[in-house]
Amino acid sequence: FWGPQPEFKRLHGVERCVVGYTGGLEENPSYSEMKDHTEGYLVEFDKDVVSYEEILEKWKAITSPYPTDRQYRSAVFFANAKQEAIARAIVGDMEHVDIEPVKRFYLAEERHQNFLDRL
Repeated sequence: FWGPQPEFKRLHGVERCVVGYTGGLEENPSYSEMKDHTEGYLVEFDKDVVSYEEILEKWKAITSPYPTDRQYRSAVFFANAKQEAIARAIVGDMEHVDIEPVKRFYLAEERHQNFLDRL
């Protein structure tokens, strides 16, 4: 969940990329006590500079999905019907990738933010 963060931060038009947890029902998950969420990142972007399609194409290029448990699975979360259609068109043919409506995104602990920048 740390690896893609710098990749997206370098993408022109991305205003913010943070890591966290999403896709589950549990409230206020943490890294040490995550039950049903997936580690992920939230990418906020200027749609006049970079498109949702470009964000997903970048994700597709840097992701290597494989079968795993819920915490580490590969997933794309969409916010509306238009994003769902775009996600299905771009990554729908990838094995081991879930496409789901976004639920709540919980920001990960500070020690996980920009982790690779500190190495």
